[in-house]
Parts: sequence; C-alpha cells; structure tokens
Amino acid sequence: MDFAQAHASKLRQPVGTQWSQDASGAQLPSILPSLPEEGAARAQSGFSELGAKSEGDPDLCSVCMDRKIQTVFLECGHLACCKECSKRLRDCPICRRPISRVVLIYRA
Repeated sequence: MDFAQAHASKLRQPVGTQWSQDASGAQLPSILPSLPEEGAARAQSGFSELGAKSEGDPDLCSVCMDRKIQTVFLECGHLACCKECSKRLRDCPICRRPISRVVLIYRA
C-alpha cells in the first residue's frame, strides 16, 4: 500500500472538486472544478450570445461591433471597419498588413 492509498480516506474533498479513481482504485480529487448544471448552461448561453453578435451581421465593424462598415483598406482591399475606427488603425485588423490608404465606401 502506498502513501496515497493509506491516506486517501483521511483527505477531505475541497469544495467544487470531483473525486475520481486512479488505476489502483484510490480516490483522487480532480484538478478542475466542476460547474453546476445551471452554471454550465449560463456560461454556454453567454458564449452563444457573443458568437451571435460577432457572426450575426457581416456588415458590422470588426473593431467596435456597433457601427456599419464604411471603409475599405488599400492595398489589402478588406472591408472591415467603420469610419471612426479606421482613423485609429495603422494595420488592417483582418490581415495585419500596413494600411496605405482608407477609402470611404457608399452602398446603394
């Protein structure tokens, strides 16, 4: 019998951990805390909302995610930002190439 097996019954389970068994059958605490069912569901819904905002409207500025895309970057040609955000950038947020010129676009 090794040290872990001899003292496994004396260990207290820390709050938020799960116990698992190793190959010898000794009870070992899991390193990762477990989430309650409702906490996991809440976290998943938060990720879903974030994904919906970033993927929902392809015409939103990729920097602020609030305003419509109004500019194209030259030389790369990416349509990525609103007018306000494009003023603050030196490199394209999509490909990271230097921006030589910003051109306003007008959609009909």
